[in-house]
Amino acid sequence: MPATPVDLVTAISEAIREVTSLIREAVSGAEVRRLKYRTEAAMNYVFVDEKSGEYKDIKDDRQRELKVHFRKRVFDEN
Repeated sequence: MPATPVDLVTAISEAIREVTSLIREAVSGAEVRRLKYRTEAAMNYVFVDEKSGEYKDIKDDRQRELKVHFRKRVFDEN
């Protein structure tokens, strides 16, 4: 039995729905990765600012450099 135009349209719309769903998931995953990246940078900024954790023995010049570095990551500046 040959496919009718309605069957063809239904198949195409299902394929488009699938692609849309995959794109939505990919974009959502990218957003989650970006938020995790920024959160980690913000946490490191606090540790550098307080000179705690792995940053407890850093010198003032290095502290200033790292604060700028992590600030750029938090606000996604280049």
